[in-house]
Amino acid sequence: MIMHIEYFQELFCGLTQISPLNFEVWNGDGPVFSSRFDGADTTISSQIEEFSDSVMSQGVFRHTSMNGWKAVFGVPIRNNEQTVGCLLAYSKNSNKNLIPDESAYAEIPDVKGVEMFLTRLVSFIEDKWEGEQEKEKITEELGRSFEDLYLYSQVANQIKTLLSSNQMNNDLVLDTMKTMRVDISFVNLFNHEGSKIAFNEDSLYLQFSGIAEKFVGKLIRTLTVQEKVEKRTHFTIHDSRTDSQFSKLFIAQYRLLAVKITHDNKFYGWLGLISFNLKESFRRSELRLLISMAEQLAMLITNTDLYKELEGFVINLIKSMVCAIEAKDVYTSGHSERVSELCLNMAEYMDLTEDDKKNLKWAAILHDVGKIGVPESILCKEGPLEDDEYRKIKEHPKRGFEILKHIKQLVPITPSILHHHERYDGKGYPDGLKGDEIPLYARIIAIIDTYDAITSRRSYRSAKSSEEAMSIIEKVAGTQLDPNLVLIFKEVYRDSIVVKKDEQISGKEKARWQCQQLT
Repeated sequence: MIMHIEYFQELFCGLTQISPLNFEVWNGDGPVFSSRFDGADTTISSQIEEFSDSVMSQGVFRHTSMNGWKAVFGVPIRNNEQTVGCLLAYSKNSNKNLIPDESAYAEIPDVKGVEMFLTRLVSFIEDKWEGEQEKEKITEELGRSFEDLYLYSQVANQIKTLLSSNQMNNDLVLDTMKTMRVDISFVNLFNHEGSKIAFNEDSLYLQFSGIAEKFVGKLIRTLTVQEKVEKRTHFTIHDSRTDSQFSKLFIAQYRLLAVKITHDNKFYGWLGLISFNLKESFRRSELRLLISMAEQLAMLITNTDLYKELEGFVINLIKSMVCAIEAKDVYTSGHSERVSELCLNMAEYMDLTEDDKKNLKWAAILHDVGKIGVPESILCKEGPLEDDEYRKIKEHPKRGFEILKHIKQLVPITPSILHHHERYDGKGYPDGLKGDEIPLYARIIAIIDTYDAITSRRSYRSAKSSEEAMSIIEKVAGTQLDPNLVLIFKEVYRDSIVVKKDEQISGKEKARWQCQQLT
């Protein structure tokens, strides 16, 4: 036990001022405190050392006289019934040359009174220490609880996305391993992506490549077999040597905490912790925390499955809309897919995020969805449109916006549907936005839409070449189209030409080789 005597220094020094005694505290290693004010070092004479040893070994109050002090008293100090030190008291009137005799007690006649006083003082010290120990224990438990809460808050923040992902599971096992101070943390999912393992690279048992993964793989198979037999929702093993099924899985002894990831009777996999430190045990609070995390993870996987089903439905709905539009005008068949492909090429050049790429893709595919309400007689008319007909055509961005705004998954792209016919100089429709007021997706789509329209055949004109289309686009940069995005599109166009030429050369060389094989 560490004797935190600093709590009592002021008390002892105060008692020295009002009583005829000095005080010292000793433990098994020697003196740890003295209240003497004469500037001398803590007492280390052989006589006082022997006396303190006898007080601690016998564990009872003792008194004696010795050279230099007329009387010395000692009381053992205990902690949890074990003697850990002693409190010594002696007369302040020292006489180094005094030969010990019975007269040494004359200045302190009430030995019983001193014993009672010192016993009460030690009892106070012991109670104080016990309180401090309890406080330290509570502080440690609160610290561990705080770590548990911190980990749960981290998990909660990740789960706010409502969708399971590889990155989220990776962060989950890393945070769990560090916060719980274990050697391995794992998430293992049976029929879903996202199985992850985090392990302590400094562990002597995990130095070889792949050893953690092999260990967890064998562990998962054993857990799954045992779960079927015992129908358990979790496994807590404090020492693998006590269970023959688990002791054979790894060369070193370990402790394991693993819980099922399950929701609505669907068993998704396991969430678990492994530690090679057998001096500690998994606490019930850690089990409850892991169970709660597994429940949240299961809910997340369930939500992800539902989202994917809904996303599949939306995608099929989108494809149906595009097919309905293109069925009305044979000249625009494939237009939406071509615009989407080129938009994604630009997105790659611009290093847009994955979410931006996904949104741009669907915005490009659906940019003309409002034409579903335009009569075929107008869409397929050969020759110029009348003013009234042109007004109906110009309504398609608003109509598309109204159609898609009710589909929650497509709400982020609706501004781009509404504004893909705005002009950079503010002379477009429907709202006359200009410059950066126009959504980014809409400005990208406007360039690609223009390019594909020029290079595609229409009922009233033939298709123009890519070179002619690029020349026209460069001329309207800064008025109709965003000039900075036009520069990016030129790079995309040049690279696509180089790729096509390389493919053509490759095709010619292949044909030449085939001819050589025939001759």
